Amino acid sequence: MITLEEINIKSALLDLIFYPVGIKFFFDNTALSILATAAIIILIITRKCYRSDCYSSTFNAFIEFLNHMNTYLSVGYSFKNTIVKFDENDGSHPVHLCVTMKALQNVIAFNGTDQRLFEILLEQYPIKETESFQSLMHQALLAGSQSSYIVNVTLDLLYLKNKTQSEVELILFQKKLEQMILCLAPLAIIGFIKMTSSQYLSILYTTLPGRMIMLFAFTILILMKLTSDHIVKIKLEG
Repeated sequence: MITLEEINIKSALLDLIFYPVGIKFFFDNTALSILATAAIIILIITRKCYRSDCYSSTFNAFIEFLNHMNTYLSVGYSFKNTIVKFDENDGSHPVHLCVTMKALQNVIAFNGTDQRLFEILLEQYPIKETESFQSLMHQALLAGSQSSYIVNVTLDLLYLKNKTQSEVELILFQKKLEQMILCLAPLAIIGFIKMTSSQYLSILYTTLPGRMIMLFAFTILILMKLTSDHIVKIKLEG
């Protein structure tokens, strides 16, 4: 079952307002509005189009993991000893870190290979940055190189990338806000006219040409929304 954290709340909420209300205002049909609401709820539960992009949260969680490792590596612990010494009962550690460390500790306890250790790490943080890190760290362990150097370099690169992502997100926020206003403004205008002068629009709901005009207008509005959704949906992964 999909959890609330997995849902892109903003996208789902916008569609739950846009499509049912749009159908109600453009076609004056309550039944179709209810069907549209039910369809969107089903899509939220079953389709990936409303799933949150987990890359950002996984990226930040991986940074927290590396920060913890770096704390102990910098004082002389080996990579494996840092994992073994981890205390999951310490309430200061986030849940994801406890889960990851417990999985890694199990591999070490059962004499698992280094390769298996890094496979578990990639399973916990399935992003390209983890793949690059585990490849470098694996080579460092085989060569007997300092693990702390690899972790430090990786952290520097990730912090730089995180800063870039934050700047891009700030720019996109304005565009997403503009998109929401442009999508909802026509609905607000029609709703205002219907509440203040409903007879002014009656011809659009009672005649065939009027119905065709509203259908054409709503189709254009949907195409505008889908196009704007595609434009502002920029993935920062990679």
